[in-house]
Order: sequence, then C-alpha cells, then structure tokens
Amino acid sequence: MVSAFRDCAYWIDETNARLKENLQHLRAEVARQLPKAKMFEHAATYLAWIDLTDYGFENPQQEILKHKVAVVPGDDHAPKNEYSKFVRFNFATSNERITEAVSRMRLALEGKP
Repeated sequence: MVSAFRDCAYWIDETNARLKENLQHLRAEVARQLPKAKMFEHAATYLAWIDLTDYGFENPQQEILKHKVAVVPGDDHAPKNEYSKFVRFNFATSNERITEAVSRMRLALEGKP
C-alpha cells in the first residue's frame, strides 16, 4: 500500500485522462446515434446519466437489455420512479465497446440497424 501511494500517482492521472477521453467518445456516439437522448455534465464518476424520455418507452432499460446492453435503470436512483426514463451508462471500458453498446441501444430504441 505504501508503494501505491508513494510510487503510483501516474496511474490515477492516466486513468482520469482515459475516462475523460471515453466520456468524450460516448458523448459523440450518443449525439450521432441517439439524437433524442440528453446527457448531463458531471464529475468524479465513470457513469454517464442519460435521459431517454424522448424515445417514448416507459422503461428504456428493459428495451436496451433485450439487445444485450446492461445499463443501470434510472429509477434505482430516486423514489417513485422519477427517473424511470433515464439510464446510467458505465464508460470505463474501450471505445469499441462504447460504440457497440450505443449502436445496440439505437436498435432497441429506434429499431434501426
């Protein structure tokens, strides 16, 4: 543990830079493939908060899961299903996986390949 604190500060800097790049990639993919979606500014997390209200599904997470993309349902984050049309998307992965996941989300929400 001492070595981690003393000698590995570079790792957290590299990780933060990578997460920032991944978030930019996710934003670009969502804008390109899911134009009705809304993303929010946030800090200190690798989970994006995406509003899918304009796609018209009562529970978009269930539709997305049918296309083998696991996102966290928004209603897990508030009482009374206030955010049932939102999802949390983990972008701590490769850009290729982000692109594939957003593409599958598009299929689930728009029915377009």
